[in-house]
Amino acid sequence: MAAIKSKRTIEVVTGLICDKCGAEEDRAGGFVVDYTFGYGTTLDMTTVSFALCDSCLAQLVINQIPNAVFTQNGKQVTVEHAHQGFITRKKK
Repeated sequence: MAAIKSKRTIEVVTGLICDKCGAEEDRAGGFVVDYTFGYGTTLDMTTVSFALCDSCLAQLVINQIPNAVFTQNGKQVTVEHAHQGFITRKKK
């Protein structure tokens, strides 16, 4: 019996480049989307892929998703509270 040899490429994500602001993050983290729209939608079987750094994700959620629920240390907080924390951290 002959052995079958093959080479495989393994992709290891060690960081990301934000598709909104271009910031580079050297850690596995951020927010990565690779989503295929369902059958019967206007974007039927179309895939969208993008990555956002933590700051851009926070801005998107705070500004565009009014019913988002924020939890800090296991406790639900208001969007205003989360927004204030985001601003405080960003100024440092």
